[in-house]
Amino acid sequence: MKRIEKTNKFDKLIRECHSWDDFVGKAEALPNTVSFGNLFERLTQLYLLTQPEYQTKLKNVWLLSEVPANVSPDFASLRPSSMVPELT
Repeated sequence: MKRIEKTNKFDKLIRECHSWDDFVGKAEALPNTVSFGNLFERLTQLYLLTQPEYQTKLKNVWLLSEVPANVSPDFASLRPSSMVPELT
């Protein structure tokens, strides 16, 4: 199942952007680098899930916190907000 239905504060910020400059301005206004990174990673996740050239190559793109238990490679070395793609 592709994860594009999830809505949170980062999705709201992304929806409010009408250009890359809007996105950068909103990202730079966030209170810390963790929030900045989470926003950029969510944008990247949405991009990978919605662009046709990746839809045929990726079955899922999860943030690390979203990886299902049955997907069991050792992800311990990844940063907590890393993305994990599942190839088709």
